[in-house]
Formats: sequence, structure tokens, C-alpha cells
Amino acid sequence: MSPVLDTAYVPPRDREEVVRHAVWESVVAVDIDHGPPAEDMSVRIGLGTVGPLRICSARATAVTIHRTSRQARRDDEEPAVFLGLQVSGTSLVVQRGRECVLRAGEFAVYESIAPYTLLFDEGVDHHFLRFPRSALALPDRLLRDTGALALGPGNPVARIAFDYFDRLATDDALHQGAPAEAVVEPSVELLRAVLTSQQGETGRAREPMEATLSLRITRY
Repeated sequence: MSPVLDTAYVPPRDREEVVRHAVWESVVAVDIDHGPPAEDMSVRIGLGTVGPLRICSARATAVTIHRTSRQARRDDEEPAVFLGLQVSGTSLVVQRGRECVLRAGEFAVYESIAPYTLLFDEGVDHHFLRFPRSALALPDRLLRDTGALALGPGNPVARIAFDYFDRLATDDALHQGAPAEAVVEPSVELLRAVLTSQQGETGRAREPMEATLSLRITRY
């Protein structure tokens, strides 16, 4: 994915505000605490969309991201479920009293409707994928129970999913036209399969789709 923001071309005094504005406008409202001083900051962000899914790929120096309680209560944002893929290094995800360390090849989910913290004290090499919460059509309890868990090698569905979403995030050819339209529903179904299989409730992958069929037809 080609970068749409590179702070190397931004004056140091403007870097924090430029990054904040880009993230708020394209991804979600969060507070961003950069580790190094502005003159040593390095942030490269690439943005993409696949139908209703939003993708942000980032490489950056150390940073801590907070979604505050006030931001989580915003009613001008559609509730979302984020999928964070750790490409290299490590990071920490904290939400609802649970925290997990992500290593390369692992990912976690977390929701926009509750406060969270993402800690990248070694720097950022990460893909963030934003799914409309309504598209997943999963029970609140299941989303809470699978939030802030490291998903990857221990779950065979998650292993497949990491490779798939990593490719989805980086292949620009999948972000437009017929290819984008073709992968939206499989992407939603695959994330649903990961979360339901993690809880041993694969039947849940079908129930929400059946229960919300009429609503989804109306929205379409």
C-alpha cells in the first residue's frame, strides 16, 4: 500500500497535528502520544478501503494510542470492530480489563464503543482493519469475550486469517473495482469464523446472518 502520509515531508512542529488529523478523519478518533520528540518522529501511513471496510497500514516510531471514554461514546461514528495485525515486533492491546501482547503473525480485535489502549513502545509495524460492527452481526457477549486476545498460531482459522488479511491490507489491486466487491463478504465471514471458532461456537457464525437477513436485505 502506497503511503498517503509521510512525516519526513512535514515540518517537525506540525507532525503531531498532521498525524492526529489523518487518523481522526480516516480511521477513528483517538489520542496519540508519540514517544520521541517531534524532530525524531517518523510516521508513514497508507490508507485504503474495501467496500465498507477501512484499512490503515502504519510504520512509525514508538507511540501510545488511547481511545478515551468520551471518544467511545461519540454518536457521530458508526460502531466498529478493529482487527489489528502485528507485522513485526510486538505491541500491547488493552480493553475492558484485559490485555494481550501481540507478536509478529498474531492479531487481536477490539471495539470502538469501549475505551482501549494500544502500546507500541518498540515502534509500529501494523495493519489496522476497521469493520462495521453491524456487518459482523455477532452477539455483544461474544465480541467482549474475544476482545483483546492474541489470535494466531494456536487457532488454525486465525493462522489462515492472518495471511489473508495481511494480503488484503497490502495489495492495492484488491481495493478497487470488481476485486474489492468480491472480497468484502468473504472478509467479513472469515473474521466471523475466527471469533466464533475461538469460542468454540461455530454455530454462531450462521445464526446472526439468518437473524439479520431481512435487515441486511433492506440496507442493501
